[in-house]
Amino acid sequence: MLIDCLKYEPSLATPLAEAGAVPALTSILSPPAALSPTVRATSARELTGSGATLCAASTQDVLILLSMLCDTVPGAAEEFGEEGGVSILLPYLMPRGPAMADKRLVIATVNCLWSAVAPCAPNMARFVERGGVALLLNCLHDAPFAPRAYMLSCIADVLANQEAAEQARGWHAPDGRSCFKLFLDLWREEEARLTGAAAADGVLPSIEHPLSLRRDGALASLN
Repeated sequence: MLIDCLKYEPSLATPLAEAGAVPALTSILSPPAALSPTVRATSARELTGSGATLCAASTQDVLILLSMLCDTVPGAAEEFGEEGGVSILLPYLMPRGPAMADKRLVIATVNCLWSAVAPCAPNMARFVERGGVALLLNCLHDAPFAPRAYMLSCIADVLANQEAAEQARGWHAPDGRSCFKLFLDLWREEEARLTGAAAADGVLPSIEHPLSLRRDGALASLN
């Protein structure tokens, strides 16, 4: 209900934040030992935090609310970081973390990262210090198809930070691929999905629209 309220009445975000919504929502997500990188969540649909159990749908709602507040209210992202929000998000990006069990939860987690961390310099510093860029790239490597484009857009903003870009350059996937190789492989997969945007010799047909299709009507097959 709160999500709908903020969607249709964005002006409610400020009084909600002034009433302490950011620390309250952040505390709900506080990850216990069950969300550590070496222990699996109790089930794919169940998350435990702050002594209470949230289902995946409720956790998704909390992440979306935090994203909306940080997008709308000046200072909300900083407050999120001061409440330990960056450290709380990280377990949700881990390969065996709860978000990876549900693609909708992956998107909600990345959306919160995009809104609450990427635009906020202090939070980005915390994110890089805690190895967040490597976790995000690991998450991209293991993610199902649906969230990839969304994750890549977030990563583009994250890597605008110089320290984050440096951490990305030192990252390698479990199979040895660098981040550049991973990005190129995802590009090639997208080319194949779009029925071969590049010519057989690998030359792109357009630098303005590099993934544009060569055959009329091919877009219809994607619907």
